[in-house]
Amino acid sequence: MAACERPVRVNLTHGGYARHYYYRLPRRACTDPAAYLDEALPLLLTVHCYGGDALQEMDKYIQDAEVAGFALLAPVGMWKSWNTPSCCGQALARKLDDFGFIDAAVQHAAYLLPPLRRTLSNSLFATGFSNGGFVTSLLPSRSRLTWRGLAPAAGHDYDSALLAARPTPILAHHCQEDHQVRFEGCCDGLTRPCCCGIGMGRAQCVSHRSIHARWLSVNRCTGTRSQAGPGGSVCDVGVGCAANTSLCVYPPATGCTHLAWGYEFPGASSVVRFFASEVCAGGGLAPVNALGSDPAAGGGAAGSSRAATCAFARQAALLWDGVGNTSLPVGGAAPRHRKPAARTAGKG
Repeated sequence: MAACERPVRVNLTHGGYARHYYYRLPRRACTDPAAYLDEALPLLLTVHCYGGDALQEMDKYIQDAEVAGFALLAPVGMWKSWNTPSCCGQALARKLDDFGFIDAAVQHAAYLLPPLRRTLSNSLFATGFSNGGFVTSLLPSRSRLTWRGLAPAAGHDYDSALLAARPTPILAHHCQEDHQVRFEGCCDGLTRPCCCGIGMGRAQCVSHRSIHARWLSVNRCTGTRSQAGPGGSVCDVGVGCAANTSLCVYPPATGCTHLAWGYEFPGASSVVRFFASEVCAGGGLAPVNALGSDPAAGGGAAGSSRAATCAFARQAALLWDGVGNTSLPVGGAAPRHRKPAARTAGKG
């Protein structure tokens, strides 16, 4: 039986490179051998920023993922970077197959860990910060796997042709005064250019507000409304959508900065609740040995897992249109995660 409640490193060769990722299973997956074999857990991929640390990115979500019953998987970028069209570093320069690596890491983890073997079909979620946000936004078009929800933070690809082809729940976060990955977009000719060459070669900037408008169209929303969100943010919430769609913008009064989010992300709880509600409403995670039964009503380890996931999703007042498959809590406590002394916040 695999270890629980701590990150575990796994080595993997992909594209001719020796690579690795970390996984973490919640405590309930290791309650006893029978529960471990019968368990079915949703998986949250956490993608670090350029210059960042995979374990540090995972750490932002551990507390809430433990309560909600999510497994976590944190891939490690070569040279602390990821290859996306706009960002960043050696991974972009060498055109690494990072999306192939992420697919391989998720599939490898599912092969190793019984609680994840049924995850690939209906319970894969992803979040990423900065360069990791660019990666997250591209998963529907670049990954071979099916992603049930996305939550990019302070980073999103600019090419509308690379958005999801079908409605996909998305909860995006961005600082209004982000000086590294600008809310108004990154492109040539800016008086204050973005970090790390992001957007260089683009003639026009694409703002996150316009990216959100594209998602509202992809997800077939009929309108929007504004409401207070986590950490003092103001969220633009899609109304009448086929898949829930929200952009939370953190105004300067919140003290939001790109570098601060490298250590502490005030939207972390909202991300996990967003995905937990998706699991709860979608009916995934049925017990392997009780097909056709309602997991929320019992039926072994998976039943208890879904009940805990749903309970976590309902712990806060909801900020959503009522599409019926996703929710977001209003407000948000101060960040609860300690700043690791030996790790860096990264660049972009």
